[in-house]
Amino acid sequence: MDQVGDRAVITSRILDAPAGSGIRPLLVTSTPSRVSCHITAGSVEEAARAPHEAFDLPLEAPEPAASIPGTAS
Repeated sequence: MDQVGDRAVITSRILDAPAGSGIRPLLVTSTPSRVSCHITAGSVEEAARAPHEAFDLPLEAPEPAASIPGTAS
């Protein structure tokens, strides 16, 4: 099964995104489904935005879907 840790291109983009803003991780760890970067507290907001921009992801969570008729709420 292809997972994040197995895909060098994804891992590279995740690590390069904050580096483009001058943010260097203090520690990087990975598992097959996750890449974690430990950074200084003052860089958290900017570092969190960087991968969203690199992967063209929305910064805000989508609104919850309305309940589907015929299902329990």
